[in-house]
Order: sequence, then C-alpha cells, then structure tokens
Amino acid sequence: MSRRLVPLRIPSGWAVVFNIFVAFDDDEPITSHDADAYLSDDILSIERMAFSGDHWTRHPSDWLLDLSWSDPGRVEGEYVLKALRGGWDEPTAGFRSRSRRAVQQAIDLTFEMIADGCGVEELSEAYRRLG
Repeated sequence: MSRRLVPLRIPSGWAVVFNIFVAFDDDEPITSHDADAYLSDDILSIERMAFSGDHWTRHPSDWLLDLSWSDPGRVEGEYVLKALRGGWDEPTAGFRSRSRRAVQQAIDLTFEMIADGCGVEELSEAYRRLG
C-alpha cells in the first residue's frame, strides 16, 4: 500500500533534500512493512538556501532540519526532529514524538521561530513546551 506524504508548510528559501515523511494516523498501527519502507534514519531533510547570483546555495552556518526514526526499520521508536544551525557538530535543538501531528507542529514552529531570528537555545525551549 502506498502512503501519502505528510503535508508540510515550507516557506520560500528552503529546499527539501529528501522526503519519505508519510502519514500514519496516530491511532493506526504501523505494520512491519511500513516500518521497513518509511521509518529510517533518513525520513526528511530540509535546508535553508540562499540565491547567490545565478544559483541556490546552502551557507555552511545556516539551518538544517533533519527527521529520523529512533529505531530504524522497527515499529518501536519515535520520530526525532533535529534543527541544526551549521554542521552536524554544532549544538542541536531536538524534538521527539511518536505522533506525526506533533512533529508537523514542531516543524511549523521551527520555521516560524527561525524566521523571527531565534537561535538553537530558544528553539530547544520551545520544543520542550510543545512536547
């Protein structure tokens, strides 16, 4: 069975690098087939981009959103959203939930807060309040 992607409100200036963030209802059991197909280390990656003369680029110190599953390929686990400013070695704001709706809310909140100029610490606090 093919699943539909979770609808996301991605503002201009952001690029989806990959996306297999599919819709599971929060009360729907996830099958082992679905877990194999959709619950991995690489569910969603979105990068903030800037237009530089004649092409789009990602500045190494800009934002990156990464969504993964805490126990790849297995029904057990939860979504793990990370918002990084800069590279993977930089501090991260993180949000965890089994609910795709909660993850959607966290992604929307992330875009809003970044547009307002917040940093990793403020975003981390907002994730704590959301969770």
